Amino acid sequence: MLKIIGVVLAALAAFAAVTYLRFIRPWQLRWGATDEEVARAMSGDEVVKSPTFNATRGVTVQARPEEIWPWLLQMGVT
Repeated sequence: MLKIIGVVLAALAAFAAVTYLRFIRPWQLRWGATDEEVARAMSGDEVVKSPTFNATRGVTVQARPEEIWPWLLQMGVT
């Protein structure tokens, strides 16, 4: 009986891992970014030619740049 439970748990773990790697992880790596944003070059790409990790995430803000810039400065981003 314990052997059957172990096999079932191993199968469930394998199914969960495959599901995560196939469907959830790719979505996480490009959350909120459009196809155009993922495809285009970003500043700093030239620094590391073959990165071991690559993610492009984005958030759309419905405001003009001059309205957003003061908030970015407050956070320390220049």
